[in-house]
Amino acid sequence: MFVLKILVVDDDSFILELVPLLIAQIGTHEVILAQSGSDALSVIKVATVPFDCFFFDIQMPGMDGIELCQTVRQLRDYRHTPIIMLTAMTEKSFIDRAFLAGATDYATKPFDMVELRARLNMAEQLVQKGNEAAASDDAYTAQPSNTEAPEPEGTDALQITGLDTILGITALGNYLKALSASGQLSSQVFAMAAEGFAGIEARASIAERTYFIAEIVRAIHAVLQPYGYLMAHFQPGIFICISNCAVTLDPEAVEGDVQSLLDESNCVFDSGSPMEVDIAMGPPIQPGLVGTLGIDAFFERVVSRAKARAVAKASLQRQPNIRLVPKIP
Repeated sequence: MFVLKILVVDDDSFILELVPLLIAQIGTHEVILAQSGSDALSVIKVATVPFDCFFFDIQMPGMDGIELCQTVRQLRDYRHTPIIMLTAMTEKSFIDRAFLAGATDYATKPFDMVELRARLNMAEQLVQKGNEAAASDDAYTAQPSNTEAPEPEGTDALQITGLDTILGITALGNYLKALSASGQLSSQVFAMAAEGFAGIEARASIAERTYFIAEIVRAIHAVLQPYGYLMAHFQPGIFICISNCAVTLDPEAVEGDVQSLLDESNCVFDSGSPMEVDIAMGPPIQPGLVGTLGIDAFFERVVSRAKARAVAKASLQRQPNIRLVPKIP
């Protein structure tokens, strides 16, 4: 079994005694304790071996767990480290703030062993995934300098300056699962597909690919920001979004606005050749099906709607422009 180095931060001494006991029943992990955000940062600073996972209580005096989460996410070694927020609160506003700060998951007090085991298993999988990506980086570094390495799989969390609404796909799924019934009713989930992105990716360098994805994300952000949203890059050129808009979004209107902004940005390769894609948005779905389908199947259904929309748009564009000519009497 993979041994995790875990930092648990809570101002409640009872929780600090309880969590290590519960973790010990699940597996053999190294658990370090801290009673405040400032103590936690001190522990992180002097650690010779980086932590693999964090448990942060949301409500703490001084620096609360959300502020601590934000601070830790700014540290280079912990940009993608699993951070699980601990709280007795289930209000959507707290959940939103936690995930916007960079949380990976959310666990409610009192703790349930099944829930805690699931969180640790998730953390272990993410750590192993990160280690594999790091190994890939090392392997690519050994290549000749004129060979450009592809971006390793598994780095799903985009880092775009000025945007805090972009999550990793794992965190986005956990956010959906953390929503209450009322929170789900007030949310809608949909995907946007950049049709033609595969052709762009085949020609692009890593820098060009990163630049173009960022431009697509900024265009989506500009359109969705007034409604409130979270987003993750699900697959190359496919983005899953969650919006809190009070009315169901019109896919044609939204995709048209995103397309216009992207076209205005005039994205080009380093050679000057244009980067062109067609944006397609699938009809939104309320996230109530997450419990029935499971998050993976739910996301696949959301994405399939965007892909179907892209196919339909392409079909319309291929149809000849046929015009009826009136009969001559």
